[in-house]
Amino acid sequence: PEEELAPLMRWPIRKAFIYRDSRKEAFPAGRTPSLFAPYSLIIVAHEKGSVTLPEALSRDSRVHFSGPITDGVPSMEKREELRRRLGIAEGEKAAIVTLGGGGDSEAPPVLDRVAKELRARGVAVFAATGPLSRTIPASITAREWFPVWPLSPWLPAFDLAVGSG
Repeated sequence: PEEELAPLMRWPIRKAFIYRDSRKEAFPAGRTPSLFAPYSLIIVAHEKGSVTLPEALSRDSRVHFSGPITDGVPSMEKREELRRRLGIAEGEKAAIVTLGGGGDSEAPPVLDRVAKELRARGVAVFAATGPLSRTIPASITAREWFPVWPLSPWLPAFDLAVGSG
């Protein structure tokens, strides 16, 4: 297999940034150009004209609008259908647990404790980590990992939500 991948190793490295309109304060006006300097491509995950980009990006040739890029996001589905899609059995209790997008050193032990308590009470655990998380939290099984964005369309499927504050 290594010889099959060798040609790929000679390709130039390209970096892409996925821009979602969420936190304007994350892009201070004077620093926006330097924040995006390392990227070859800037993909805006919205329909063109539906969001206002930071001024520096609005005239950047690397910017391309893709429309929403999250696959399988439910739209106004009934609770029963959402639960079926998630594999939650009829009559089973389920909780969504989300402790932010990462970087908080206190989140893993809290997630561990919450998951253990819920499991002990017979509640199915779904740990929402967001779509950029590439590793399953240590105390969570693959079945319990729920790395989706946006989370809100899925919320009707759950009996309980636990979040950090």
